[in-house]
Amino acid sequence: RAHEAQKTQAATRAAEVAAERRTEQQSAAEEKDEADRALAEVLREVAEARAARAEEEQSSAEAEQAAQEAAAEEERQLREREENQRRDEEAAAAAAAEEQRLRQEAEDAATRRREEEAARRAAEEAMRKQREAEEAKEAERRRREAEEADRRKREDEEAAARKAAEEEEERKRKAAEEATERKAAEERRRKEEEREWKAAEEKKAAEERKEAEEKKKAEERKAAEEARLKEEERQRVLRENDAGTRALAQMMGGTLKTKKDLSPLEIQLDKELWMDQIPEDEMTEVQLAAFKEYKDKEKALLDEQDKYRKQLDTELKKLRSEIQELTEQFEKVLKELHHQRFAHDAKFFCQELYCVRLQLALMQSVEDDVVLKQYARDSEEAQGKLQEASDKFDEFSAEVAGKRARQDDRVRQEREAASAQNFRQQFAASGLEPEVVGTLLQLFRKKKPLPPGAAAPEDKNRRKSEGRRGSQMVHVASAAPALAPGVDPYADLGAAPVDAGADAAGQDVVLECPEGVDDASFQRMLELRRERLAIEAEVQRGAAELAEMGGLQTHYQAERDRAEEVHGQLEQELAEHVDLMKREEYDIEVLFKLKQGQVEVPQAAVVTDYSDAVIIGSEAVESRNRRILELGKDKVSTLETIKEFRKKLSLIQWEYQMLQMQTLDLEERTKDVHMLRVTKGLQSLLKGGEESRNRAEAELLDRKIEHLKSNSAQKEASLKKMHLAGAHTAKQRKTENAMLEKKLRELQQNVIQREHIRRLRAPQGGGPQGGHERGEKPKIIGGGGRIEENEAAVKATHQGFREVKTRQELMNAAKRHTEEIDLLTKELDRLRQRTFPSFVQLHEDRSPPDFRLPH
Repeated sequence: RAHEAQKTQAATRAAEVAAERRTEQQSAAEEKDEADRALAEVLREVAEARAARAEEEQSSAEAEQAAQEAAAEEERQLREREENQRRDEEAAAAAAAEEQRLRQEAEDAATRRREEEAARRAAEEAMRKQREAEEAKEAERRRREAEEADRRKREDEEAAARKAAEEEEERKRKAAEEATERKAAEERRRKEEEREWKAAEEKKAAEERKEAEEKKKAEERKAAEEARLKEEERQRVLRENDAGTRALAQMMGGTLKTKKDLSPLEIQLDKELWMDQIPEDEMTEVQLAAFKEYKDKEKALLDEQDKYRKQLDTELKKLRSEIQELTEQFEKVLKELHHQRFAHDAKFFCQELYCVRLQLALMQSVEDDVVLKQYARDSEEAQGKLQEASDKFDEFSAEVAGKRARQDDRVRQEREAASAQNFRQQFAASGLEPEVVGTLLQLFRKKKPLPPGAAAPEDKNRRKSEGRRGSQMVHVASAAPALAPGVDPYADLGAAPVDAGADAAGQDVVLECPEGVDDASFQRMLELRRERLAIEAEVQRGAAELAEMGGLQTHYQAERDRAEEVHGQLEQELAEHVDLMKREEYDIEVLFKLKQGQVEVPQAAVVTDYSDAVIIGSEAVESRNRRILELGKDKVSTLETIKEFRKKLSLIQWEYQMLQMQTLDLEERTKDVHMLRVTKGLQSLLKGGEESRNRAEAELLDRKIEHLKSNSAQKEASLKKMHLAGAHTAKQRKTENAMLEKKLRELQQNVIQREHIRRLRAPQGGGPQGGHERGEKPKIIGGGGRIEENEAAVKATHQGFREVKTRQELMNAAKRHTEEIDLLTKELDRLRQRTFPSFVQLHEDRSPPDFRLPH
């Protein structure tokens, strides 16, 4: 439970961290979207302001155009004499208005540039803040990811270590299983071979028996066939001479059934011969009555046969339906039995599989016991070898320690014998001069000659250092030359030592007595020198023995280490095997029948390994899912609250910006009014003189509307007449086309007939083929009026068609260009007639951008 609680806490912490990360990412994305929306809103409002201004100018221009056209029409009709003067005034006013418009456009352009610059700066500031926020969040996210990566790395390393240990255990267990399975497979193979051999023998014996039986049956069938043929021949002979059969055939028609027993289909009417020979007109009254009676019986028999056939058809359909029902019932029962068989087979196979797995478990247990006993025996043997090697090493180590102590004493004596102080003390009472004593000391220290091939001896200091390092003979022994395998490295152990004094005496140099030294002192020096050489020889021999003993000690130590290593490895394998047996003791294989949709183990190609699968209760999964849904709902509610709050905040910001724009628009309109140039027309309009002018324009427009209506009615009447004339003409053309088509069909039929006649009259060799000359009638070469075509004439005709088409396209283009020129001329006149500004205000859509309906 503690482990499950820890898992739950870890999963909850991971879910919270992931949720926080997602929330931060969503917040960053929302802030970025909000900044983008703000920028888009600013740009859109600027574009809308430009579009509104353009629409306002266009509307005012259209209104001015309509008013100017009406005024121009009225003035052209009523005041033609004052046209030049009015045009001059209008031109001056237009120039002034154009100047005012240009100045206003320049101010508007400057204002728009300022607005765009402010919007661009605001957008850049918002983007900069957004980038800073994103960079800060990205740094925090990277830091958290690094921490998470470190934590995951540590967990992965721990999991890898655990997995490696588990894999090692699994490998050993699988190796043991494979060995057991190989043995079992070998045993099964041997048994299978024996079974196959027995089966082959049985099959061979069965085939021999079968052949004997078939041979016997063939003989029996042959005898039966001969008996049957004999019986048939006897029956045939009896039938030929059977009087009863002949009488039945002659008297009863070969059957014992009466007319009552016959079915309507089996009844046959006997028709007399004269009914087929004599025509009905030549028959007598008696014959006619008999013939009529025959016809009535025949008709009644046909009716009865028809009824009987229908009855038989009904019975047949009924029997077929019953057979179909019985077949369906049988198939249904068979299908159920088939399914039951599959289900029982599955249960049997599961039980057999369970028995096989139990058998394998028992065999594995037996093998584990055998392996355990073998490990125990090997461990005991290794323990005995280790104890023997340890005892041998300890005894020899004690011997080496004693030898080393004695060698230390010899080294100390050698030092005292070879010291100058000891030598001078020996000659202190002789009365010799110090220089003479020094000469004797040199002779005393003189080295003896080395035998041929011997190495140069080391100096005294080196010998002293070797004496002091007597306890480190292992390193000296390691430098000894390697011996061939099978050779005893310690063959001289226990041999009689060589007399060092004799060796020294036999190999010493001949020394001469120096001047000023008496014989007694010289002999004393020689005696001291022989003693020193004897001690040095003993020291050298002891050092060699210690080196050899160090090598032997290293050999014993290596044997002990190898025995200890082998024993430790066996103990470890024994402990691992015991642990494996304990685990397998409670690792019982159980068969489960699970639904395929609930098994989340990856399926293998042949056999899926469920050894490491874990069975989880449905309640645990459902509770975890419910918890996840609760957390998700909480997060969603929090995000909904944040969304509503930000939506309100965006609405407030939009209203604030809208009010700012309205204030700026009012200020610009006030500037326009202040900078407006007042003309005479504007003064009259402000004083109220516009009403009479409007009435005159309204009357003019009414007259113009009436005139347009009358013109439209006349045009409609003329178009109707043209339509009726066109319909009448089309009707006549259709009639003519029908007549021509009928005539064409007749001509085509005549052409086909004449072509057929011409082909019949044409000579067999065929006539010349080719085109016709100019002016000649083209030849008909097929049915339906098809004529022989001239390629040159066809090309000329196509060229003429292309020229006509090109000319028509040029005419259409010229007409289109003329219409465009007329439109441009009218537009130029309209622009020239602009004389005063318009105060027409367009309706503005002041609803929030998020709630505007699409147009």
